Amino acid sequence: MKPTNKKTNLFPASVTILWNASTSPTSMAIISVRHFGLSRSSLHRKLKALTDQSISELVRTIRLSTALELIREGKLNISEIAYQTGFSSISAFSRAFKRAYGKAPSEMRDSG
Repeated sequence: MKPTNKKTNLFPASVTILWNASTSPTSMAIISVRHFGLSRSSLHRKLKALTDQSISELVRTIRLSTALELIREGKLNISEIAYQTGFSSISAFSRAFKRAYGKAPSEMRDSG
C-alpha cells in the first residue's frame, strides 16, 4: 500500500467541504470537527500552511473563482451569480470581485 501524505490529501477534501459549507450558515468550528476531526484552530493552521490563506480568504477565493466561471458562461445575471455563490449582497460581491480581478463583474461580463 502506498503511504499517503495527510497534508496533500487534506487540501482537495477541504476545498470541497468548504465550498459546500460556504453557502450555508454552519459554523466553521462545527465543520472543522465534523468533517476533519480537527479543532478550528488546527484546521486554520493546516490550510494556512497549504494555501497561505485563512479559511475565510480561501472560501472567498473559491466563491469568486466560481463566480468568474459563471460570468464567463453568461447564463445568469450578476445578482443570481452573487447569491448562488454565497454572497449575502450584490454590493459585497461586486466589491470583493473587483478587488480580486480588477474589474467589476459587469465589466468582466461585457468584455467577454
